[in-house]
Amino acid sequence: MEKKMGVDTKHHNKIYLKTLLIKTKSVFFVLILSQTSKAQIFDSIIASTKYKPKIEFIVNTRNSFITQYFAKIRGVQIGLNYNNTFKVGVGYNWLASGVFSNKNLVVDNNIRVDLHYLSPYLEYTFYKSKKWKISIPVLFGIGQATRKTTIYTENTFLTLYEPYMVAEY
Repeated sequence: MEKKMGVDTKHHNKIYLKTLLIKTKSVFFVLILSQTSKAQIFDSIIASTKYKPKIEFIVNTRNSFITQYFAKIRGVQIGLNYNNTFKVGVGYNWLASGVFSNKNLVVDNNIRVDLHYLSPYLEYTFYKSKKWKISIPVLFGIGQATRKTTIYTENTFLTLYEPYMVAEY
């Protein structure tokens, strides 16, 4: 097993391939979904942009995983809301909980991960009723991840794609 700067490269390659597979499946799903309902979605987005947009400021928190570790991500967003159907804007996000690991290290026993990224986003609301609202936000992120130990610090440029679904009552 090859070790470089205390990191198991086979383990990281395996994680990278799993992440790539998940992203590929997500993009494929979104493409198929968008092709089947393309006209309806684009028609409702175009119709909603004819309304005067409202400026929104949003503070959010999301739970996620980095490899197999729980991670809490916080963010702030500012954007335009068109008739509660289509939203567009930009945000800043950061890792609120440090992700610590004691695996794959030769000398040190803790790695701290910091994550900061800018994120343009789109959100389409496909179901609205008096009590319910269901939407699909899509967030693209560009930023930096930092891995820190007592021995070294490694900075990595990153790009993110976060598709998810929101249901509000």
